[in-house]
Amino acid sequence: MKTPRPQPAGWSLIEILVAVAIVATLACLAFPAVQTARSNAEQVQCTAKLKNLATAGLHWINDNNCAMPDAMFWRFPSETHEGSLLPYLGYTAAQLNQRKATPLSCPASFREIGPNADWNRSYSMNIYACGSENGQRYVPYDRSIARFQQVNQPSRMAFFMDGNFLAGGVPERKVGPASVETAWSGTQKTGFYDRHRAERANVVFMDGHVQPIARDEFPKGTPTQQRLDAFWGAIQ
Repeated sequence: MKTPRPQPAGWSLIEILVAVAIVATLACLAFPAVQTARSNAEQVQCTAKLKNLATAGLHWINDNNCAMPDAMFWRFPSETHEGSLLPYLGYTAAQLNQRKATPLSCPASFREIGPNADWNRSYSMNIYACGSENGQRYVPYDRSIARFQQVNQPSRMAFFMDGNFLAGGVPERKVGPASVETAWSGTQKTGFYDRHRAERANVVFMDGHVQPIARDEFPKGTPTQQRLDAFWGAIQ
């Protein structure tokens, strides 16, 4: 007769608890690394999108006798609109009207805020990079830059950036000195979005380079002093 093989003993309660504790510890150790990796990936995506948006804007400027884009129509949802940057991004209105990220969506803010009625857009244009609004020069915003040639320092003048959000996560299409002073509220989904690494917003400049900037690094001083800073577009 064959000798029966001994059956392996089952796990004791203590062994199971120790195993669970080890797995939980490893998960806790890995979580920051996962968060960092996701943040880095979003930063890369956001940088690429802003660069593409700046390139589209510069192509539009070149095709329109060096005129600056319109504050309203740069993100107009029709590739046939003369003020729209969509053709230069290779997108159509139909592609933007989706409940998913688009070329106008900051990956971090889209994840946190979700889709919005403005074609999931989360980027805003520097208000002083706008030559007009609704086709007219708008005095209250003191827009004196009408042509690209008037920009004093393209490498220092902001073009597009992570956006300002109004009530309920509605994106503002333009952003200025007053906008960036509004701290982001995650509960109300309002304020200036600066939730990238180290509490910074991504800004693309008129020469196409992207730089993360903290809110306390934006120009300070009186409204006039801020307006005359090269960041917002002091003119020649």
